Amino acid sequence: MSQTAEIAMLRAEIRVAREAADLTAEQVIEQFEKAEELLVRVEHANSQRKAVLDAATTVAIIAVDSHGRVQLFNTGAERMLGYRARDVVGQMTLAPFLLDTELAARARELDATATPPRDGLEVVGVWHSHPDCAPRPSITDHQRAFDGYSYLIARVGPRGVEETRSWRRAEDSFHEQPIEELDR
Repeated sequence: MSQTAEIAMLRAEIRVAREAADLTAEQVIEQFEKAEELLVRVEHANSQRKAVLDAATTVAIIAVDSHGRVQLFNTGAERMLGYRARDVVGQMTLAPFLLDTELAARARELDATATPPRDGLEVVGVWHSHPDCAPRPSITDHQRAFDGYSYLIARVGPRGVEETRSWRRAEDSFHEQPIEELDR
């Protein structure tokens, strides 16, 4: 191949590469523009939500996550409770905002030592261990169980439930108890 033909072929390859680069650059720019448009819409929706929440100055609006930590604390909550949102959100639970009488009433509602009626026992939780393991409380059971309740723990094997034991949680530890079957 002659030098002129090689140069022509290289120029054609460069032209194709430039066109491909232009297309790719256009696609990248288009994606950035779409992402920016979405971001603007989300920011607008968030500012509208914040405006509504902040306009509610005579109502305390507080939201907590599943761990009880405050995630939302509006202007009304700031004015009524005397705390700034930046000092509360992600830092505190609701406990400081509740009256001792409210906490005591809620504790009575959740009293785990109450004796359930003999008939119609309420099932609180059932845990099972992994196959071929003794039906004993696991670390997770210790972390999540409530004092005063009994928990049935089953050993599950290839043929299904192979053994079941009952454990009662008291003072942060489990004590095995006999399983009593009720006559029906």
